Amino acid sequence: MNQIFTYMLTYGMLFVLFIGLIQFLTNGFFFKFMKVKGSRGKKLMVEVRSKLETYFVVGVIKEGLLIYKDRTSKQIVKKLKLNTGAVYRKLNLNFVNVDGTGVSAYDPLKFEALHIRALMSKEVTDINKFLVATIIIGIITLIVLAILFMKVTDLTAVVDAGIQVVGVV
Repeated sequence: MNQIFTYMLTYGMLFVLFIGLIQFLTNGFFFKFMKVKGSRGKKLMVEVRSKLETYFVVGVIKEGLLIYKDRTSKQIVKKLKLNTGAVYRKLNLNFVNVDGTGVSAYDPLKFEALHIRALMSKEVTDINKFLVATIIIGIITLIVLAILFMKVTDLTAVVDAGIQVVGVV
């Protein structure tokens, strides 16, 4: 029975570390995405474009107003009038772009032109370098997973010994 608790504790800790790593690597976007996805259309993702950075917050539409908390130090609740057609779908969520003055509409022609310009650029990455880098990253990932698997089995032995010494469980 102690082995079940040990496995639950070990894999629970690994799961929490994995979710924390995802949250860290996405700069806080993961939980916001899950919050909007879990609301099933009641909330929407607000893409705030400031002068220095672009970041995402969760917003709600109430009575034709877009309500969201800004990411400043004061956590100011902002209410902006929402234009018709400003809401668009991206990542299977409802998105709204907001700049410093108010709600800005999504301009697909501008982004299509940027996409075409990026595709037609002369600078092309060498496919051989990309394949070598991908293979190296894959090998390193497999080595890390093998080491992690060996350490988890060692960790279960350490937790078992700790449980026997303490005698709590």
